[in-house]
Amino acid sequence: MRTIRVGVLIAGVALAVAACTANSVDSSPTTRETTATSAASTSSSAPRPVQGVELPMPVEVTGPEPDLLTSNQAYAEFPPASVSLPVMEQLAQQMRKETVLRSGIRGRFGAASCPRGGLTMRAGATTTCTIRYEGVDVPWNITIGDDYQRGSQFFDYRVTGTVGVLRARAVHGLLWNKASRVPSQRLRCDAIPEMKVVQLGPTGYRCQYLDTTGASDALMWTVVQVVVDEDGELRLE
Repeated sequence: MRTIRVGVLIAGVALAVAACTANSVDSSPTTRETTATSAASTSSSAPRPVQGVELPMPVEVTGPEPDLLTSNQAYAEFPPASVSLPVMEQLAQQMRKETVLRSGIRGRFGAASCPRGGLTMRAGATTTCTIRYEGVDVPWNITIGDDYQRGSQFFDYRVTGTVGVLRARAVHGLLWNKASRVPSQRLRCDAIPEMKVVQLGPTGYRCQYLDTTGASDALMWTVVQVVVDEDGELRLE
C-alpha cells in the first residue's frame, strides 16, 4: 500500500513539475510580445524632425475669421444701386463693393467724395474719388464712357483701382483657410496693420505655418508672402 502511495506521489510531483515547466515556456512569447509592443510605442512617440527655418512672427492665428467674404458674398451684400438714385450714391455703392472685394472683409463705410464735389462729365474723362472705409480714404478712378453726350441723364462709367486694401484680419482668415486644408500647426504672421492702403504686388508682410503633410516624417516650416494681385485682391503665395 505504501509503495502504491509513493508511486502516486512521484507521479503527482512529476506532473506538477511538467505543468510548471509548460507554464514557464508558454509565458515567454507573451513577455517578448509585450516588450516589442512597448518598443514600438516608444518609437512612434518620438518627436518628428523639423525642416526649414522658424521665423520670429509675433501674431498667432488660432481660428477662422467670421467676417471674411468671398466674391459672391460681396456681390450679394452690395447689389447695384437703383438708377433712380443720384449719381454719387450709385458711385458710392459701387466703390463700397469694390473696396470689400479688395479687402476681403466686412468693414465700416463712411461718405464718398470727389474733387470739387462731382465728376468731370466728359466722354472718356477720369476723376479720382474716394470712399471712407475703416477710417481711411480708399481712392477709385471713375471713367466716363466714350459714348457720353453732354447733358445725358444715363451714361456708362467704369470704376477701377490702382491700390490694394490690406487688413490684418483678412490675412489671418486667408491663412487659416489655407492651412486648414492640410494638418498644420503654429499659424502666425508678421504684425500686419489692421487697415492700410498698399500698392499692388508684394506687401512685404509674411505668414508661416508648420506643415505636417510632407512625404517624409519631417515637419516643414512653410512661409507665405502676402501679395495684392493685379486685380487688387489679397493672396498668400
